[in-house]
Amino acid sequence: MKGMDFKKDNKKVSFTEINGSNRKKISTGMRASSIFGKFLKLILGMILVFFSLLFVVLAISLEPILSTYSSVKTIQDEFNSLVTVDLPAKDLSKLDERFNKIESSLSVAESQFSSFDFLNSFALTRGYYNNLSYVRDLVKQSRAIFIKVRPQLKDILITAGYQVDKNAPTTVTDTTSTTTKNSTQNLSGLMKTLPELANLYGEIEPDIQQVIKTVNKIDPAYLPSSIRGKIITIQDQTKPLETNFPEFSKQILGTLQVLPDLLGTEKPTNYLIIFQNEKEMRASGGLLTAYGNMTIQNGEVVGDITSTDMWDLEIYVSSTLGKAPNYQNIYGQKVLMERGCGDLHLRAQDAGIYPDGQLSINMFKDYYNIASKYNPKKYPAYDHVIMLDTLFASDLIKLIEPISLPDGRVITSDNLAKVIFAQTNNSRAPGRKSIIGDIADVVKVKYQAMPTSELPKVLSAFIKTLEAKNLILSSKDASMLDFMDSMGLTGRISKDFQGDYFSLSEAQVCGLKANFYIRDSVEQNINIDKNGKVSNNVNITWSNSKVFDPKERDILSDSNNYLYRAWIRVMTPSGTEYTASNGKETSRGIYDPVQYYESKMDKQVADSIIWFDHRRMSSNDPIRTLKLNVAYNEPSSVKYTDTDGYKMLIQKHPGKADEKYVINLTFLGKKYTEEFALDRDKVIIFKDGVLQVENYDHPLDKILSIVDNL
Repeated sequence: MKGMDFKKDNKKVSFTEINGSNRKKISTGMRASSIFGKFLKLILGMILVFFSLLFVVLAISLEPILSTYSSVKTIQDEFNSLVTVDLPAKDLSKLDERFNKIESSLSVAESQFSSFDFLNSFALTRGYYNNLSYVRDLVKQSRAIFIKVRPQLKDILITAGYQVDKNAPTTVTDTTSTTTKNSTQNLSGLMKTLPELANLYGEIEPDIQQVIKTVNKIDPAYLPSSIRGKIITIQDQTKPLETNFPEFSKQILGTLQVLPDLLGTEKPTNYLIIFQNEKEMRASGGLLTAYGNMTIQNGEVVGDITSTDMWDLEIYVSSTLGKAPNYQNIYGQKVLMERGCGDLHLRAQDAGIYPDGQLSINMFKDYYNIASKYNPKKYPAYDHVIMLDTLFASDLIKLIEPISLPDGRVITSDNLAKVIFAQTNNSRAPGRKSIIGDIADVVKVKYQAMPTSELPKVLSAFIKTLEAKNLILSSKDASMLDFMDSMGLTGRISKDFQGDYFSLSEAQVCGLKANFYIRDSVEQNINIDKNGKVSNNVNITWSNSKVFDPKERDILSDSNNYLYRAWIRVMTPSGTEYTASNGKETSRGIYDPVQYYESKMDKQVADSIIWFDHRRMSSNDPIRTLKLNVAYNEPSSVKYTDTDGYKMLIQKHPGKADEKYVINLTFLGKKYTEEFALDRDKVIIFKDGVLQVENYDHPLDKILSIVDNL
């Protein structure tokens, strides 16, 4: 295992995968203030986007009727100046003046509505009057929101660095040195405004919901053709928002309440970080290659982040202390390990034995906690846990790719892991640790240069990579863990889905970093008989199209010692009856497939091994493949009915990015087919002769929907 360095905020940071038990440190000047700042901008931006939407509706609804009055134009001019001039310049010197003009104009506009009451007297104009009454309600509601939001919003903006006096000096942090005292105090103040921000949002949240409902009541049919299309465009966003907003607001309020703990506002918050390498696939998403420690106080990283190769922990707990947890390799993994791929006991790096994120994290914590008990200085205590893979970084790089390094190399989300591995794996290469720093510097500059208008794209990409399970969170605090669960951040296996269930677990050993190239695809052949009974015949195919490259023999070797082999588990509902498998053949005869009930995940398991020669020595050689077949009958709890149809949840494997699925469903002699990439958990639905694939509901979907509509 090798070492990697990178830089953040012009301070050197190292991510180290170390030979043997050597240990390196990551020193950092990285601050979480930028993360908090962007979150604060998101909340404030939501409020401003809401007002922008409101004023657009008021303007295009009022202007045709109240064209002789100056109210609408005053509202538009003042709000546009606030959004496009004052806030970008962080200048609040005219905030009160602008708010006073807006509120006064709203008051004038409201008083003008009475002169149009006569429209309600005529059937021909009653539709126009109803629209007018809705706009009048919007005016009243907006005034009420202004009264609530003005004092607190101004205080929060000032704390965030906006200046009441535009000529006042602004504290600038020297990014080449440690954080200044003034900026630290300012950041501490930002942390302390979180309760006020939560209170502000909580106060206006019911009013915002009411405004959205009122906007949706406007009937475009009773509007002039010149503005009808504008209202329809706005309602295309507000109508789904009316449904999603309550849950979204609940999540925002919940996040604001836990942020002080996550960002170390009241006391320092300690994190245990687990790094996974998905190019060496394991059930949890990848080999647990390294671990690190990080402390955050008032939103800033305090001191050094230590990053240590997983062998350090394994040797200390198992050999030095002789107190390793009594975990053993099981089933197919045990058979592979005892054939030269590891130890019979479960090593710390092998603790990602379950696709359920919390099960794997908890097993790893058992190793770390023992080390911490005997050497708390080297293995510090922690409050929360972060487990992530390199796909998390790749997903964020997609937004700014390609990036060009100073030496001319071009980095994309596709080649990121390979470029890093190629250099860090060569222990003799000069400056081999600089590659991460070079990449981080360029990425930082490109993100800093990204306009605010691109923030929704960043948030959207961040949410999608979380939904793909590229980052998983856990906590020692039960209430914090409940929050993480409520946001879908804990990577748990579903135990309460009402219907069929399928997940595939893969843990390769002795295959180097073969998952750079070796991919699998899944074909399910589902049959539903006339009584609604369901059976399935699953074919999983692994393939390698990559021709051997001597420069990459540490990824795909030409040696017989590193042929691709993996422990495979097909997981289905409890009570499944497995009827056939070619697992004996796919294991080269070393393993008889086993089926059993796994109580930790409440799933029936078909346990197998695959082992095949993946090598292609030239382009003339055929693409190497291996197919595992597993057939089974569903339990009586899984059945098709005319009323409910048939549903199956397919849970995505952590660490996989492009797994292809084909669903062939046969019902009463007719075949239906759907193909898709398993980029997140999916639900297969068959009802009324229609087969479809939908995203499985995720708590972050409501936020994603709103962000994508911004």
